[in-house]
Amino acid sequence: MNLDGVELVAGSRESIYADVARLGELVKHDAAEIPTAAREMGASVPLNLYTKAQALEFLFDSAPRLTPDERKSLEKKAAKAYGKGRKVPRRRYLVDWDAAHERAEVEAEKATQRKRRIAKRELDEEEGSQRPMIADGLLDYAALAARPPLRPLIEGVLNVDTVAMLYAPPATFKTFLALWWAACIALGRPWAGRAVEQGSVLYVAAEGVAGIQKRVAALAWLLNRGKPIADLFIYPAPVNLTSDGEVDEIVALVADRGFRFVIFDTLVKVAGGAEENDNTAMTRVTNAAERIKRAGDGETTVALVHHAGKSGDYRGASALEGNVDTMLKLEGEAGMLTLSAVKQKDGEGGEIIRLRAKRVPEHETLVLEPIGPGEGQPSGMQAARIEEALAHFSRAYATTGVTRSEYVRNLVEWGVAGGPSTAQTYIGDLISSGRLVGSVRGRSTYLELAPERATFAIDPDTKK
Repeated sequence: MNLDGVELVAGSRESIYADVARLGELVKHDAAEIPTAAREMGASVPLNLYTKAQALEFLFDSAPRLTPDERKSLEKKAAKAYGKGRKVPRRRYLVDWDAAHERAEVEAEKATQRKRRIAKRELDEEEGSQRPMIADGLLDYAALAARPPLRPLIEGVLNVDTVAMLYAPPATFKTFLALWWAACIALGRPWAGRAVEQGSVLYVAAEGVAGIQKRVAALAWLLNRGKPIADLFIYPAPVNLTSDGEVDEIVALVADRGFRFVIFDTLVKVAGGAEENDNTAMTRVTNAAERIKRAGDGETTVALVHHAGKSGDYRGASALEGNVDTMLKLEGEAGMLTLSAVKQKDGEGGEIIRLRAKRVPEHETLVLEPIGPGEGQPSGMQAARIEEALAHFSRAYATTGVTRSEYVRNLVEWGVAGGPSTAQTYIGDLISSGRLVGSVRGRSTYLELAPERATFAIDPDTKK
């Protein structure tokens, strides 16, 4: 049978040993034939019968006695020839697996892995000795004061030289938002009216590129008159941020190409199968993000795109929030989405902007756009929740009013909102649509029904 140019010949163990013996006879009277025989063994003898070391040892044992210099010279040629045979095999014998030879292969592989670990440990020690001493990195008051402050990558949203995480429930346009950021930064165009720092962008589409082509084309059409976005680079496959080797490769790529913004979409796809509820595992992922950020020499921002759980909060270990500089949450529906800062290094949290999805018929896809107060059009479950929030207010606070902070807590306790951020979104919509009014009383914002609104029951049938 011939498969892709490789001749596959079924044969018994005895027939293979017979061929090996024939090769032994070939070199028996002429050691110069050892490289030829080695190539033949590499091409035709399965590793589960003869490893490379065993094959070469057999050939040299079969050949006439050699001087040390002669043997050394032939060993190099034979090893090279064996390798060529393995790369371009003429035959592969299909034989029963031999447990003893399998064990020999395992032991050989273990020895190889041990050598690699020893080499890595010694290399780490050598490089560690070359790193600057901790004492050299100490900052006195003047040096600390002279350090530049954080500067925005996207004004009011993301800062340069930070690690951020954006999370949202499924189908809440988080990839649309991340691609919009990427395109604006790559082009140096404002994002939703906010200034950006231009720079090249690496977008790791770990969930695949299905649909991304259309979304990028639509962004190019809207932001760049349909011309290519030259500084936006997409990697269309997962990477493993728990693999030192893969992280090393990304670090080298960022340092070499000078990427200003690196996005991993999504976190679960780049975590190498690590348990997202495990703090140790997630710390390893965020540490990898930090390494990649540092590769940019103070000019690179890294963003992890993540899923929200059923509660509306981010999924997984608490180390995720603890280890990132910025945590952003996107929630809502196509007609009204809210981007909020759950955590912002050296900045304030709370609502950042409201957005909505807009169809781009030329590219058969959607993009996001900013909206002003009262412009949102919540639909489905979100609209029902907002009405439920107003119904609770009318029943409980129609005559007294309530502070905004207490109303937020109650909406969460009543199960109307999944969390404080969602509750704030509902309240903001009720205020912007004129159904609630807010006024400052002391240090609190006080909410009341708009004067023209009458109270109504939560359940019209029971009047309760």
